[in-house]
Amino acid sequence: MSDLQNLIEMGFSEEKCIKALSLNNQNMQQALDWLLIHGNEFDEPAVKDEHPNPVLKLSSTTSSDEKVNPVENQDDASNPNSLKCDDCGLLLKDEDFATLHAHKTGHVNFSQSTESIKPKTKEEIEEQKIRLSEKLKKLRQEREEKEKQEQLEREKMRRKEGRQLNEIKQKFQEEEMKRIAELKRKEKLADAEYKRKLKEQIARDREAFRKESQSEQSKQAPQSQVQPVSLAVKKDYNECRIQIRLTDGSTMVQKFDAQDKLSTVRSWVEENRNDSHGAFNLMQTFPKKVYTNEDMSKTLTELGLVPASSLVVAKT
Repeated sequence: MSDLQNLIEMGFSEEKCIKALSLNNQNMQQALDWLLIHGNEFDEPAVKDEHPNPVLKLSSTTSSDEKVNPVENQDDASNPNSLKCDDCGLLLKDEDFATLHAHKTGHVNFSQSTESIKPKTKEEIEEQKIRLSEKLKKLRQEREEKEKQEQLEREKMRRKEGRQLNEIKQKFQEEEMKRIAELKRKEKLADAEYKRKLKEQIARDREAFRKESQSEQSKQAPQSQVQPVSLAVKKDYNECRIQIRLTDGSTMVQKFDAQDKLSTVRSWVEENRNDSHGAFNLMQTFPKKVYTNEDMSKTLTELGLVPASSLVVAKT
């Protein structure tokens, strides 16, 4: 609450309070002293009227107190000293003050009075100053208490919002952890399924290679019976049949010259693969071996891949 509002609550008009603070450099104590001395002086109202355009009803008769001495009052009737509000009994200095009072209160019934508005004595001013000072002190205490209560309520609200925010963050973290755990679980299942399929494919490749070898051996068996001496002679193969298993599980079979280098096989795979693109290595499953850049310059015969073998494309 501002000093202006404190002065208004003490019963002074807003115009007087603004003027008092302006004349005394916004010092409340000096403004209060000025109001005690000049509070009854008339100023034109500068704010919007609470009761616009009141119609004053001025009675020519005096009040009942003034009728006690009719002879004396008859002499003073032509020279009234003040106006009296018949609605609240307040004595007013003149019609200007009556008009101001009517604007503020809405009272419209006034009568002329021979009573004079006595100026306040120094003792009365000091007594009123003490009362107003006590009232001001009480208002300040009430304001401080109200501000403390409001601050306490704001602190409670801040703590409540902090707890709610922490709960929201904790809930979000828990949901995020659950989501990550579920994602890892699915990735683990997918990896296990891929390994299972890979093992099954390797087993099928071995079985196919074994059957093919047996078929070739059965075809060569009659020749060995007619020419038993040839068993002791190492046969030279001119071709090499290679089965290549891609990353998606599909296979490709191609025949190469026995003297072709492993780099020729790698180039053929790069040109004809349809699973995916990117860097890869060639490897042999049994016995397990990953071919390096040095092996690319060796022939298929030197690497022991003749007459037939199975290779796997592995991502790097």
